[in-house]
Amino acid sequence: MTLAQPAAAQSLAEAERAIRDQRAAFNRAIAAADLAQIAAVLADTVQMITGSDSVHVAGKQAHLDRWSDGFKDPNRLVYVRTTERVTVSPLLPIALETGHWRGAPKATPNDWIGGDYTAKWRRIDGVWRVEVETYVTMRCGGRGCR
Repeated sequence: MTLAQPAAAQSLAEAERAIRDQRAAFNRAIAAADLAQIAAVLADTVQMITGSDSVHVAGKQAHLDRWSDGFKDPNRLVYVRTTERVTVSPLLPIALETGHWRGAPKATPNDWIGGDYTAKWRRIDGVWRVEVETYVTMRCGGRGCR
């Protein structure tokens, strides 16, 4: 058994760019309430720990159900994740992304919550997909500070 298998045919810089592009697509999908595009970024076995209440969301369908429910709320928070750093493994087709997140209603962007996050990505069938995300709520503004 070989433990390390480099991400073939993609440089570390290309991998980082692809991950940043996937994060941007995910942000656009959240803003547009586009479940199909969200699904395209997630691994089937994706795991998430939410920022404020540490809810564990396991699997792609559970994620999509959670997003779908949230999209029904006209005052929903629109989340934006801002990548600060992507570190691509030279050994395996995996990477670690760190950054900041912020969620605010479209109508009142000064009422927000936010914090920091980490995301583990894996290249699956040539596409970088989110495998694990952990969010921590650290900051707020306006009515988001209640």
